[in-house]
Amino acid sequence: MIGDDKTTVTGASLMRAEVKSMVAKLLAKEDVTIQRGDFPTASFDLKSRVLKLPLWKSITNAELDLFIGHEVSHALNTPDNAVEIFFNECPETPFSLCNVVEDIRIEKIIQAEYPGLIRSFKEGYGALYEKDFFGLGETDMADRNLIDRINIKAKLRDLVDVPFSDEEMPFVEEAFNCKTFDDVIESCKNLKQFIDENTEDEDEDENKETESSAQNDNDDSDDSHEDNDAMSSEDGEPGESLENDSGEDTTEDEDPADSKYEAESQKNLEESLNDDRAECRDEDLNTIVNFLPPKVKHMEACIVSYSDLEKAREDNFPESYIQERADKWIDFKRTNKKYIAALKREFEMKKAAHRYTHATTAKTGRLDVNKLHSYKYSEDIFSSITNLADAKNHGMLFFVDMSGSMHNDVGTIYRQAILLAMFCQSANIPFEVYGFTGGRHYNDDSVFDDLVEGMIDLSCTHIVQLLTSDLKGKKFERAIRDTWIASTMHDSYYGIPSKYEQLYSTPLSETTVVAHYIAKRFKAKYRPQHLMTMFLTDGEGHTINVKHTDYGSRYVGRLFGGKPIEFKASYGNEAEVFLKNYKEVTGSTVVHFYLTTMRDMTSNRQYRIDDSQKKAFRRDGTAVIDGQNSYDRSFIIKRSHNTLDNNESFAEKTENIDYSENATALRREFIKHSKGNKGQRIFVNKFVEAVA
Repeated sequence: MIGDDKTTVTGASLMRAEVKSMVAKLLAKEDVTIQRGDFPTASFDLKSRVLKLPLWKSITNAELDLFIGHEVSHALNTPDNAVEIFFNECPETPFSLCNVVEDIRIEKIIQAEYPGLIRSFKEGYGALYEKDFFGLGETDMADRNLIDRINIKAKLRDLVDVPFSDEEMPFVEEAFNCKTFDDVIESCKNLKQFIDENTEDEDEDENKETESSAQNDNDDSDDSHEDNDAMSSEDGEPGESLENDSGEDTTEDEDPADSKYEAESQKNLEESLNDDRAECRDEDLNTIVNFLPPKVKHMEACIVSYSDLEKAREDNFPESYIQERADKWIDFKRTNKKYIAALKREFEMKKAAHRYTHATTAKTGRLDVNKLHSYKYSEDIFSSITNLADAKNHGMLFFVDMSGSMHNDVGTIYRQAILLAMFCQSANIPFEVYGFTGGRHYNDDSVFDDLVEGMIDLSCTHIVQLLTSDLKGKKFERAIRDTWIASTMHDSYYGIPSKYEQLYSTPLSETTVVAHYIAKRFKAKYRPQHLMTMFLTDGEGHTINVKHTDYGSRYVGRLFGGKPIEFKASYGNEAEVFLKNYKEVTGSTVVHFYLTTMRDMTSNRQYRIDDSQKKAFRRDGTAVIDGQNSYDRSFIIKRSHNTLDNNESFAEKTENIDYSENATALRREFIKHSKGNKGQRIFVNKFVEAVA
């Protein structure tokens, strides 16, 4: 709904804990102000950029995501002065038509841009239908007016059989196919004209029937007529005419002519939501919810192993598609093979330099006979040994955001992950790469039947193992090939690589919780002296799901490591607190790769960015920030194909260089190539930089 209410809520501005306010900010890609409180319905003020969300009693997560996605789409796609534009173009057309048609348009756009919302819209409207919030009851759809039926069809789809005549279908299809607001205006004009023409015919038929009935009544009921005259003579009581001197009807009842433009189902929905609102109390702001960590079996249920992913891909990869891209895969691997080899040598050189720089000398206590001649002017006559600093054994965990907003970048990220895996494999660094997303699409819900009050709910969290150092030889080659093929499928929108690689929401906090378990398992297996954990996102995660019936603004409990944790239920310190706990317990260094645009960079709320960092971002497409949001280091990366993907071949530049005879030339060419391709292969470059 397009709103123009400017009301500001103060003390009562709260929300249920599962309302994901940061989801709205993420989707809108701008600083949207979110107010939660005693509002009659969800609405977005186009001018003030305020998203208003009521506090409801029975609304589910899917319904909340539906409302947020709907109103955010208004923020992104409805003109700020939509009402003014509409009435300038068609002053005689009721705005109720525009509300229905514009809702259809903006909901199609937001679902196309964020596919993860498709399920939320379907489940959300389904839940509202089950509760009869549309007020359909047992009514015959054919008896409802055209605009009401269009609204029902748009929101409930196949849940309800909505009939349309052959004459109505062109206008229905036009309403469903609007791409711009100008299209919406044109559709509303045509709808009004069609409704008016057909309603006039119906009114004429009804008038004829009424006149005929009245004539019959007059002929047969003279006594009744006399009674009416008697009633109307007493002090202007009920029998008195309700017309004024000019003959105009003065009744305050709704004009029946206007109802033909109204979607009764939409009015019923708004009234039902209004009736469902919870009481907003100031004291609720201080309500504390005690939370509990999930069980091991819950965390295990969230993780999809590579073997399961491989099987799912086999069932979904068209053989023809693989064959068509065989040559391109070979070219990709050949192009990057020498690069990885050169980078490994660079890495080994840095490690060697570090060992000698931090070397120590120790006296043995034994006389060095070769130094005895200098005993008069030097005390250094004992044998000594040089102890080189030990090179630490490293391990790497990489968690990649696979939310709907990443759909344009997932293919590129997959290829970056392949290069990272290739390097780690060649340098004998154990690693695991995971993608994380939400959605209730393949978990066995029975695993979570034993959730108790306050327990973190992972039933909509899915963490998919994309690559792992456990794979060796041909199995590893097969894994990186399949991941590359999956990347091209994401690029081309050919299809989803597997059921596990669908793009939904951003359960960053839930993933951080499960990362404790993954890191513990990883460290027990590989015994790394230094663990590096990397997260890649294009925004903040949604509010963590906690099973509860009592809602509040503060969550207090213990996660892992026995240390108390407190975080806010909505926008606040949630992700930061969970990451801090992860670092304290695992001892890991945590790095953040943050994809963003120049616009979001300059108005960024997640990071505090100074002028020099903005300058570096404009120049190089990257900026480095240390020590914010519980990340040890953050790389702010320009969201563009040129920054993230690699199109130049280092191998071709160095194919005539003999490694053994001309290592200096190779190194020089490598440095030159790297400077000329800032941002290319950025994940593996920054990882090597941090580790070495």
